[in-house]
Amino acid sequence: MSLDDRSPKSGEQHPEKKSGERVRIRITVVAVKDVNGLVTHFMQTAQYSSENKAAEEDLRENGKKYRNVLNSMQEGYFEVDLAGRLCFYNDSVKQFLGRSEHELENLTFRDFMTAEEAERVYRIFNRVYRTGQPSDLFDYSILRKDGRQFTLEDTISFGYRCHRAGGSGKESGSRSKGPGRDHPGL
Repeated sequence: MSLDDRSPKSGEQHPEKKSGERVRIRITVVAVKDVNGLVTHFMQTAQYSSENKAAEEDLRENGKKYRNVLNSMQEGYFEVDLAGRLCFYNDSVKQFLGRSEHELENLTFRDFMTAEEAERVYRIFNRVYRTGQPSDLFDYSILRKDGRQFTLEDTISFGYRCHRAGGSGKESGSRSKGPGRDHPGL
């Protein structure tokens, strides 16, 4: 890290304690200038964290990247809890269903398909839940808020955690990624 008048500068060090535990030290250096803009001195801060805390930070950062990827893809992606309630979905799902984020908050997968289709999809969700094996690609129809019907292709897998706003994580019943076949224009 070179010290010049462009600030702040940041860097990390990963020393090992006598116990063998690795720690992370994040160092930030800022140039302090006088009223004429001349650097008078540098101020340094060091933030210490254990590898566990560092791993939590990395996980949180990776989660943001993961969500950004999901929201930038055209395929719909959603997760449901064991009751079938949507607990995570990307922007494409909102477009497929023609609903706002607020409208999706308390929906289950049954709320955007006919009763017959919901029963058929439930059987697939249930088989994935019982066996732990992902489903094969299958087609199903969804109903948009405006009443139009579209066919999607989908797969379901099990074992992820749903995190609902304002609540603790619940074990997810499935994860669904559907590349829309006759979806409304994206």
